[in-house]
Amino acid sequence: LDPESALLLHEILPRHGPQPGMTPDEMRAAATALAHRVQGDPPPVGPVRDHHKPTPAGHLPLRSYAPLPAADGKVPGLMVWLHGGGFTTGGLDTHDTLCRQLCAQSGQVIVSVDYRLAPEHRFPAAVEDSLSALVWAADHAVALGARPGALAVGGSSAGGNLAAAVCLMARDRGGPAIRHQALVYPVVDATMRHDSYRRHATGFQLTSAAMAGYLANYMPPGLDPRTPRLSPLFAPTLAGLPPAHVVSAELDPLADEVAAYADRLDAAGLLLRHDRFDGVMHGFFGQAGVLAKARAAQAAVCSLLADALAP
Repeated sequence: LDPESALLLHEILPRHGPQPGMTPDEMRAAATALAHRVQGDPPPVGPVRDHHKPTPAGHLPLRSYAPLPAADGKVPGLMVWLHGGGFTTGGLDTHDTLCRQLCAQSGQVIVSVDYRLAPEHRFPAAVEDSLSALVWAADHAVALGARPGALAVGGSSAGGNLAAAVCLMARDRGGPAIRHQALVYPVVDATMRHDSYRRHATGFQLTSAAMAGYLANYMPPGLDPRTPRLSPLFAPTLAGLPPAHVVSAELDPLADEVAAYADRLDAAGLLLRHDRFDGVMHGFFGQAGVLAKARAAQAAVCSLLADALAP
């Protein structure tokens, strides 16, 4: 662990983070408290608006963040951001500061998605909500202050899973066209077969046992964990997907599956870059208030996003 991560692990997480044995509601409250403690200060952005998209399952809440006007007058692109939280925690408010940080640093419009959470809503609720939000964002780009066709999707952890799955679904269902995907330590293999689940099983921010619990919350009984919309690593082909930026953490039970997916993207000619940050744990990306490496990772994601969506 780098020194800042050690401080986080031993002093901040025990007081503010989710703990074993909590109910889903208790975990959500703890995740909210942790986010407010570690994300840092929200930077200034342009208009922030709440939206609701009608779906067959009800109204899907969304929040859009427009950047401050560019000095050159160029109209930004748009990224749909899917939050992490093990498919069980998180929402618009827990990730509000992070979305403001991504908006301000990238100069792009960010749309945050309040997808349905498990265990109340199991697979495929979250991924269908995510695709629905992506279609809505593509259709409303001009109203959101973005250029039509300059569309990206990104997410971290469970949100990275949803982002990767949405890219597969958009390809297979005929759109919308996505120019870029940003995958931050995504869950891409629900079989938990990789060695990093044993190498980093305990002692860090995310344990293997906790990940098993999150997957149990999300997966309905009898679902094959190799289903590509659940485990994108098992997709028969990655051809036709958008170029990808992958970010991973060294001390993460998911480290090996993330590396395996990056390798598959690379073999398909789709990997823009794989940034592995050493000495940090799963979850570090949203902890820019306490971790210098989180700030570096956010800067990298925003730089590649801006390049991908440039006119």
